[in-house]
Amino acid sequence: MRMTPEGGVTIPPEVQEKAGFKPGDNLEFVFDGASGVRIVAEWKPRPKAQIQAAIAKLRGSAEIGMSTDELMRELRGWDDEPPGVLG
Repeated sequence: MRMTPEGGVTIPPEVQEKAGFKPGDNLEFVFDGASGVRIVAEWKPRPKAQIQAAIAKLRGSAEIGMSTDELMRELRGWDDEPPGVLG
């Protein structure tokens, strides 16, 4: 990647997808000492209605055998992997 004179950098689509970055996400640059910089998606709280819908969907999940991983994906809204951290 090459930085533009204005300081812009284009993140390749395959990296965006793997990291879980979406248009409109705020990204943070986290300095990792001598090892470099990580790009991290800023955490955004979910709207109350979305949280209530997830809770309603999960009610009784213990009886239907939902795994811990499935439960966490449902609660956090991840399709496959958590929002990524590059680095």
